[in-house]
Amino acid sequence: MDVAGGVQHPGVYHLPEESRVQDALQAAGGLSKAANTQLVAKQFNLAMKVTDGMKLYVPLLGDDSPQAASSGQEAGVAVNTAVTKQINLNTASQSELDSL
Repeated sequence: MDVAGGVQHPGVYHLPEESRVQDALQAAGGLSKAANTQLVAKQFNLAMKVTDGMKLYVPLLGDDSPQAASSGQEAGVAVNTAVTKQINLNTASQSELDSL
């Protein structure tokens, strides 16, 4: 899992199979002072399970666009679409479903 943006120690982390977004943030040392905590609180689902190859981008202060933290469905994680394109069928918009 690649953790980047507003964390203490950005990098690639190997996490156990049942790990959650919260675990990935903890592995990266937690949020940095530069993290946009308001966007994290609004957009991140800390309970979401992470998957192999996932990229988690924590928005920085000044990253005010909703897209900065919404590419990973309800979790607010930016997923590298070159690696994986997953859509949650329970919460997907019509345009996301059409993209399948």
